Amino acid sequence: MRRALPMLVTATLVAGACSGSDDAADTTVPVPDTVAETTTTEAPPATEALTTVVETTTTEAPTTTVDEAALLADAEAAYLEAFEVGKEVLRNPDNPDNEQRISELYIGPNLDGVLEDLRRTVDGDFVAFVNDDNPSFATVVEPAEFVDDNPTEARLTVCEFNSDRIYEVGTAPDGSNSLVRDDPVSILITVRMQLVEGQWKTSSGTRGEEIRDEIERCSST
Repeated sequence: MRRALPMLVTATLVAGACSGSDDAADTTVPVPDTVAETTTTEAPPATEALTTVVETTTTEAPTTTVDEAALLADAEAAYLEAFEVGKEVLRNPDNPDNEQRISELYIGPNLDGVLEDLRRTVDGDFVAFVNDDNPSFATVVEPAEFVDDNPTEARLTVCEFNSDRIYEVGTAPDGSNSLVRDDPVSILITVRMQLVEGQWKTSSGTRGEEIRDEIERCSST
């Protein structure tokens, strides 16, 4: 608060005399008391600090929900597709896309095994043919489940019926293909699947019961 300096108001003494008279009378103008006027100026009210409330919005991270049923169904479908591709490459061993197709659906020991079957087929000049009377197929007998609750690894039990006939190209007396193997077999297998960059691949398997018979046994397993 700033105060005004005191203001002093003082009257002036005036003396007057009338000349030519003995009875001159002094006229005195009374001097008023000195008045000190103090002016108090109130300071303007202090400006209140403005408090700005900033609303903070917390964005929660989206919850990722794993659709377990869909993932397991995809694992089963990928196994069945891999089984068909494994058959197809031996029926067309000279297809230049075979290794690429295999690598898209197989990994680990199963990849090595299918590539080895293809190599032996090509080196031996063999070819597989579908047995139209009793074609090969595979079926899931125990649904897929995650391994140790890991959504990137699954296992399932399947039954494979393998009935393709294997021929050696051009070795028959008439120059046609000669049959070298015709022994249908039904096999129970526990298959391991691995999820790699969104694609299930068959990685390994444990062979169980094996029945060599012309009549497939998978549908009665």
